[in-house]
Amino acid sequence: MKKVICLLTAAAVLCLTACSINSQGFYGKDEAPAPFVKEQGIIAEHAAPTEFNNCATFTDMLNQKFAFARGYTNTQLDGTDVLLLSDGLFEMGDGTGAAVNTEVYCYKDGAPYYLGYVKCGGSANPLAEKDGKLYAAGHHYIGKITVTDNELVTVEEAWQTFDKKGNATYHYNSDDGGDYSSLVSEEAEKLFDALFNEYVEAETVKFNIVGAPYSGSFQEIFVDYGNSAIYSEADMDEATGLIFETIGKWDGCELHSVRYAGDDKVTEENLRWMKQLGHGKDYADVISFQTDFHSPVESGGAWEPDKEYEDYEWWLARTEGGSWELLTWGY
Repeated sequence: MKKVICLLTAAAVLCLTACSINSQGFYGKDEAPAPFVKEQGIIAEHAAPTEFNNCATFTDMLNQKFAFARGYTNTQLDGTDVLLLSDGLFEMGDGTGAAVNTEVYCYKDGAPYYLGYVKCGGSANPLAEKDGKLYAAGHHYIGKITVTDNELVTVEEAWQTFDKKGNATYHYNSDDGGDYSSLVSEEAEKLFDALFNEYVEAETVKFNIVGAPYSGSFQEIFVDYGNSAIYSEADMDEATGLIFETIGKWDGCELHSVRYAGDDKVTEENLRWMKQLGHGKDYADVISFQTDFHSPVESGGAWEPDKEYEDYEWWLARTEGGSWELLTWGY
């Protein structure tokens, strides 16, 4: 699977894309509903990837952290001032970017505070905003999100699951205190459609670009997730963020693509190698990516100047329950 993380040449069209049935809802052999796997909306498992130590304001955050190919915007969610930071941008055609994911920050006790992470299903369904609410849509899902008492909360959400023949069942939930667990599919479908119509009428959130290393239009840059049975897209997003940050500091470098190197790189031998590079640190996971890029005209790194590089390797590791660490890169 490929994910566009930087500016494409066409504006996104607001539509709920038809897609193959996925983990949003196959039923098991006994036809009982499988547990719902939430892949859009608020993703609670996503930790704050942006460091902002000693930052008193949102502006301090942007000045302190060089963020390759990232976008930002300031807005209000039900009266709360928030900063949205995203590394999943694509071009809207007017010099701004729309986004398929975002970190959300507010002020708490006079300092920036991480609220959480919101994700859409893809560039056909970018983040949108209406009446102080943030909307996230994607693979058979639509959610309406706001900030209440310094917490990121889902006001309403609706989704679909599927039986083995592909027949859809609709579901709905709200924070109004009601019990919707027994709501019949037909009624949930009406609420799904109403919520999606709100999303269609909402304005796509426009992001300004932070620290863009290229002049003019961005290149098309892809993350190819491949078909991993080990790591999720969220795992890979966290890892590739470190790669983007590093390449972003190579002034004049033109990055073309990033791709997962494959599950066959996840071996005990490579994990031992990572532990050696980490001076014996007890890493539990190893992951590798490959990039294609054109090196800067003037040499300044471990590459020749003004040269096209392909299959340039990046290796990362993490401890049990920890964050990825970028340990080495090159051939």
